[in-house]
Amino acid sequence: MQTAFLHEVKIEAPSELHRKAILSVLTDSVPLGKEVNLTKLARRSAGFVLGDFCALLSHSGRAACTRIQNSSFPGGLSEEEERDFCAAGFPVLAEDINAALNQLHDAHSQAVGAPKIPAVYWQDVGGLQDVKKEILDTIQLPLEHPELLSLGLHRSGLLLYGPPGTGKTLLAKAVATECAMTFLSVKGPELINMYVGQSEGNVREGECGALARAWTEPPGGLPPQSQTKWEGRGRSSKSCL
Repeated sequence: MQTAFLHEVKIEAPSELHRKAILSVLTDSVPLGKEVNLTKLARRSAGFVLGDFCALLSHSGRAACTRIQNSSFPGGLSEEEERDFCAAGFPVLAEDINAALNQLHDAHSQAVGAPKIPAVYWQDVGGLQDVKKEILDTIQLPLEHPELLSLGLHRSGLLLYGPPGTGKTLLAKAVATECAMTFLSVKGPELINMYVGQSEGNVREGECGALARAWTEPPGGLPPQSQTKWEGRGRSSKSCL
């Protein structure tokens, strides 16, 4: 079917600068709390498009209405009174936006099939100071200080490897929580396919997803490089590496 089209236009997701511009326009008529930082919000909303931001502000306004309603009317309101109450409009605080953002992130995680994981923070990871510093310099530092990488020289990602029980998955969960990324778990057998080229394609799709997510692979799940039943396994190993 693709051959029937003369032109192909690829539309990329908005960059951080564009996301901030979208937020500035959408929040122009929304009363925001002083602690709301649009720059940080744009940084935490990687992959969002216009519809996502509209949903974010809608959920944030609903969260602000619920917060004020619970504090002002503990006994609750009728459906009509609640509708009129929320129509009055209330200042949206950072806690309202954070709640709405977490809700949208959960929805996106379910859409891509990412597992629901508990929140893991850096203080939950014991030891591994050198590894945590390397991760911070590679992933979190560019997110918090993009001006340091104005020349465009930065690493494309990290590969954590080692025997079972060394904290690789825990570190990936901490990165997902601290950097507001989606945790995408990929198992080795899911990458293998009997058709030529399909295994390599699965690896590429996983790595493309890992550009914006914490991608984890259980130890021993990657196919060996030795000759086995499927000749494509060697090519899959090279693609993974």
